[in-house]
This record gives sequence, C-alpha cells and structure tokens, in this order.
Amino acid sequence: MIRIFILLAVCLATPVHALSCLRPDVVTLYERARDSADVYTIARGRILLSGPLATPEENSDEVALTYARFVGIALSGSGFDQVYLRDIVIENRCLSVWCGSLYEGELVVALRHDGSERRLALGPCGGDHMTITPDDEARLLTCHAGEVCLRQD
Repeated sequence: MIRIFILLAVCLATPVHALSCLRPDVVTLYERARDSADVYTIARGRILLSGPLATPEENSDEVALTYARFVGIALSGSGFDQVYLRDIVIENRCLSVWCGSLYEGELVVALRHDGSERRLALGPCGGDHMTITPDDEARLLTCHAGEVCLRQD
C-alpha cells in the first residue's frame, strides 16, 4: 500500500501533470503573431502534407520537421484576399509524452518567417493553427481592422 501511495505521489508531482491547454482562439493567435518580434503571415486554407506528420521522440527537446504545402489566402490590409500557395515547414514539439498534431480541414495559420522559409509551430497545446468558423473569421477581421479584439471565452 505504501508503494502505491509513493508511486502516486511521484506521478502527481511531475510537471507534465500540470499541462493545461487554453481553448484555441483565432484572435489570440492573431494578436500573438501581430505583437511578436518575429514576422508572421496569417493565412486561411488547407495544409497538404508531403508524408506522415513527423513526431519527435518523447521526453526530448527535439523538433521534428515535416514538409508540406499551404494552399489558401493570406490576410492583407483589406482582409483575406491574397492567393497564398507556399511550401512550409511544420515544426512539431513534445512536452514529455504529449506532442503536437495537425487539425484537418479549413484552418487559419500563423506562419513564422525564417529567411525564405515559412514555419508552422505545433505543440501539445495546438500551436499556431486552428480550425476557423465564419464567426472566428469575423472576429479576426474586426481586430485586424483596428477595432475591438474580441476573444472567445
């Protein structure tokens, strides 16, 4: 019985049990990219993988790279209206045994500029992409226009 108690105490004390992911929100993603020291392109569309999504070894600080193609439209001063077809690099990270995964379907992405490459960060709490609804897009465009940036609660 003491062994079970000790094992339970050790498991609950590890930092991975503190993993808590906030609900993804398109306005939060937009503001984080907009306010970053890095340069980002915000775009809406689909990701076409060149193969399976690479995943790093669990419990490592590695980043696994997957090459893909983004097909969609980029955000400009007047909204999502710039055709955006671009090869991208997906950077997948883990925290202990939890790794990033890729949402499917119509997405909004924040692609970080790294020289001539565009990179999409994934992690155990989502990363720099999410599915997008018409309401999400309206809130993002309102924020982009300099009006109120209404986050989803």
